[in-house]
Amino acid sequence: MNMNENLESVAAVRDWADRIKATLPEAVDAAALGVKSKAPFQLLCTREALIWRTEELARNGCNALERDDFAVAAILTRAITESAALAWKLMNVLEARKQHSSQQLNDLLMRMLVGSKQWEDMPNPFHVLTLLEKLTGYSRCHG
Repeated sequence: MNMNENLESVAAVRDWADRIKATLPEAVDAAALGVKSKAPFQLLCTREALIWRTEELARNGCNALERDDFAVAAILTRAITESAALAWKLMNVLEARKQHSSQQLNDLLMRMLVGSKQWEDMPNPFHVLTLLEKLTGYSRCHG
């Protein structure tokens, strides 16, 4: 890839990140959902957090590429890929929601929203490498 192609690619990614930034949600209104279950609120909060995270990572990845900070750009790109894998898992949970009890659905969504290995009282997070393996395995089978 020559320098002009590289600059065009960075500009395309920055345009994509700018479009995400223009649509960033400012709040999730639990009352507006009009449901008794916590699951829609948890799902929306997880999705919105992933959108914010992806926009910030993409914006800073573009900045790093423009400064020729390739190691930083690679790390940020990896983090975007991890966000995509978690978004894919979120979509799978949403599609299979009727197969889970309310408690199972709550547990899955809380693992995605606040999962942590640092605090004992928090749910265990999903292991990102497992999510990436499932995502790449799916793409090999269906793409």
